[in-house]
Amino acid sequence: MIILKPVPGRTRAIVGAHEEAQGAIDNFLVEAKKYITDNFGENPSFEIKSQEMKLSDNKLTYLVYNNCCVAGVFERRTEFNNLEYIFFRDLTQLESKFKTGQ
Repeated sequence: MIILKPVPGRTRAIVGAHEEAQGAIDNFLVEAKKYITDNFGENPSFEIKSQEMKLSDNKLTYLVYNNCCVAGVFERRTEFNNLEYIFFRDLTQLESKFKTGQ
C-alpha cells in the first residue's frame, strides 16, 4: 500500500528549468493516481488533463478520477517572468463518495 507524500510546497523556477519542474509534476500526479487506484480501484474515467488559461501564460494540469478533480498543479508566471508551481490534492470528495456509495 502506498502512503502519500505531503503535497509539495509552492516552488519557483526560472523559465529554462521547466523540464525539472515537469518531472516533479509528473511524479506528484502519478503517485496520486497509484494511491487512488490501490485504495479505490481502477476506473476508466481516470484522466490527466492540462488546460491553458485564456489571455495569460498560466496553465492548470489536473487529475480527474470518477468525475472528481483530486489533484493538480497550477503553473503561473511571476511578475519577474519566472514560473511558479502551486500543487494541490483533495481526496475528501472522493472518500465521501465511496463511503456513501454514490
